Amino acid sequence: MLDDDEVRYLLIDAAAQHESVATAVRLAAATPADRMAVLRVLVDGGLRTRRFLGYRQSIDWANDAGPVVGALSTEADASPSRELLALVERAISHVVKVILKADDSAGTIGDLARDLLGVHERLSDSGVADPAALARWMVKFGFDDQDFFTVDPVRYADALGDRGVQLFRAAVEKRPHTRENEFAVKYATQRLAILDGDLERVVELLGGDLTSPHQYIRVAEAMLEL
Repeated sequence: MLDDDEVRYLLIDAAAQHESVATAVRLAAATPADRMAVLRVLVDGGLRTRRFLGYRQSIDWANDAGPVVGALSTEADASPSRELLALVERAISHVVKVILKADDSAGTIGDLARDLLGVHERLSDSGVADPAALARWMVKFGFDDQDFFTVDPVRYADALGDRGVQLFRAAVEKRPHTRENEFAVKYATQRLAILDGDLERVVELLGGDLTSPHQYIRVAEAMLEL
């Protein structure tokens, strides 16, 4: 059996060689009051880069960043809070900025972003989100920050509540229909129609002129969802 010194040496050595072990050690050693500070350091230190990432570098970066995302996920399940929700939003912003200057053909960084968005959804479900702040974040992220991930008002409906949905809807309606944001506006409008249960509007938005099979399929899928 190993004595305490031997175990300590092996743990330090493993932490030096593997970022996932180092992350686990930092969090395990932190008091509950210090965990948010440790997570903030991990997010700002592990989910950003100033350099362009090529194909192989993107995969390596995502592998190194994975433990940080995992730590946020674990914390979200154990101790959801509004402060943690804000930190997850900060983490999402970091990862999106990395994608914008990376060759993510393998999709590994995108997978991290989707994992973080899943954490954000679970945290919002826990009741820690302020509806107005959540609506503002959804609009900013969905329309201004990027154009390849979506945030679904149907999925966030419980967290938004009537007030948040109203604010989100008003922001969507004010958005000009430009070529740059055409998809985001169309997606949000369609999902709001689903949320409203407005059958005629759903057929209008998803079916269009109903001249091709895929339009009927989209309407049928929406009806099944309803």
